[in-house]
This record gives sequence, structure tokens and C-alpha cells, in this order.
Amino acid sequence: MSAGSPQPLRPPPPESETPAYRKSVLYGGVRFALRHWRRLALFAIVGFAVGAGGSYLFAKRFQANARVALPPTGGQSALGALSAFQSAIGFALPTDNYSPEFITALVTGRNVVDSVLLRPLAAGGGGRSAAEYLGDDDALDGEEFADVRKTFVDRLTASLDVRSGIVYLAFWDTDPVAARAMLQALLDEINRQLISFQRAFALARRDYLAERVAETYRQLSEREAALATFRQTNREISNSPLLQLEADRLNRRVTMALESYRTLQNQLDAAELEVRSDIPQLMVVESPIVPVRKYFPRRSVFALVGAALGLLVAAGLAAARERRRPLSPAAA
Repeated sequence: MSAGSPQPLRPPPPESETPAYRKSVLYGGVRFALRHWRRLALFAIVGFAVGAGGSYLFAKRFQANARVALPPTGGQSALGALSAFQSAIGFALPTDNYSPEFITALVTGRNVVDSVLLRPLAAGGGGRSAAEYLGDDDALDGEEFADVRKTFVDRLTASLDVRSGIVYLAFWDTDPVAARAMLQALLDEINRQLISFQRAFALARRDYLAERVAETYRQLSEREAALATFRQTNREISNSPLLQLEADRLNRRVTMALESYRTLQNQLDAAELEVRSDIPQLMVVESPIVPVRKYFPRRSVFALVGAALGLLVAAGLAAARERRRPLSPAAA
């Protein structure tokens, strides 16, 4: 394009984007609010009161919280520990999804949840089991127990901090004491499952090591017997290089068998200690306590939402009334 050619004209901006239009809209809104401020204030106050009062229609919910660390897995990352954790409590899922829903499903495996529901609550349940408390019935059939299990899972939330390996657990109930008791029962059951899994693994390892120790001891005895026979048969070997080599070979075989026997025996002793160990496997970072304040319903949130809805209703009624009002002769 040459220097003398006229520059193309830019299209004018839409009217809704001009400063004058924005100013007129703001001015019109302010005038509208000033004309109907009584109606707006009245509806906002009524909505605020209705929202605050409506919060009383909902049952209070108290949430107990806890933080636990995944069991150590030999220096693996949190995801590796999570995989071992899910295997330990008997819940198998693909390990490529670590969303909060996955963590919730992980800590609520059927064997864990059923054990929690069948045990009596330590507090807040009136001596009843957790299932009887949640189902509000002393005798539950199979379908009702399944509903109670679903209720328990729905009230439980969990999330994982992958970097630190900390699992956050929370359980809510209308009774703060029962909420804490439910969450504590879940932690106790998961810990019991972990100890049982660790003990079963150590028992299988002990049985395997016991067989290996017996086999290694038999090999050691055979090699010691072969060395003793060689020494009795050949009392003077200093003048025979072949006999010296054979004696060295037999000594090495005995030494290797003895080292293997000692190593396996030490591992067997460690496995025996693991079988008898009752050390908690779940590291509780923050134990659940009885919640003091409810987390739902939030009266302030209900009141603000009610006030906002009241303002919208008032504005809509005022705008509809102005549209139905006939124009004055001066405006026409």
C-alpha cells in the first residue's frame, strides 16, 4: 500500500461497549434502585430472615476429621505406598487414578466397612452397633444393611496429599460424639486389617525361611561331614598340591554354607518377631476429636442467599411493574 493511499477505517465499536452506554446503564441502575429502594430493602430483609430461619429446617451436621500417614513401603513414593495400602486392606483398584473418590473407595472396602458397622460404638451409639445406629433399627436384614453401608460411605470423605503421603479423612453425623466414634472405629479397623495383613505376610515368610534354614543346615552338615571324611582319609596333605586344593575347596563349601545358614537364621528370627508384633501399622498424624461446631447448615450462608434471592425477586417485580405502567403524555 502506497504512502498516499487512504487508511482503512475501523468499524465503530458496538454501542454496548462504549463508555457512554456503560455510564447510562450504571446511571439507570442507580436511579432504578433509588426509585424502588423501599421494596428492595423490604424483600432483602425478608429474604435474609427467611434464609436464616430456613437453616433451622435442616438437621445439624457435625464433622470429625483425622489425618493419617500411609504405611512405609521401603522408601517408595506416596503412590507406591498407596498401592501397598490398598492391597493391605483388601481393596483392589487400578493405580492410575488417585482422585478423592478413589481414596474414599480405598478406605471403604467392603471387608473394612462391614467390620466397622458390626462392632459396637465406643460412644454415642447407646451400646448399639454402628449399623444399628445408622439404620435406627436393632434388626437389619440384608437389604437394609446394604443401605446402611451406602449411608456410611456417603458420609465419609477422603483426600490424599501425594507429596506428603497424608490421607485426610472426615465423617459427619448429627451427633458429634457418634461422628468421632465412627471415624475412630474406621481407623481402628484399618489398623487391625494392616496388622493382620502384615502378620499373614510375616507368617508366610517365616514358613518359607524355616524350610530354607532346614535345607541349608542339611547342606552344611553334609559338607562338614565330607570335610571330616577327607581329613580322616588324608592326614598328610602338605606334600600334595592336589590334596591341598581339594581341602581348600571343601573348606570353601563349608564356609559358604555356614554364611548362608547364619543369614537365613537371622531373617527367620526377624520374621518370627514380625509374626508376634502388635505395633500399629497406621500412623495417625491427627486423631479425631469430638467436633464442637457444626459444619452444616451455615446460617450466614443461608441468610445471604435468602437476601440475594429477595433482591432479585424485588427487582423483577419492580421492573415488571414499570413495564406495565403507561407512559405519561410528556414522555410520549
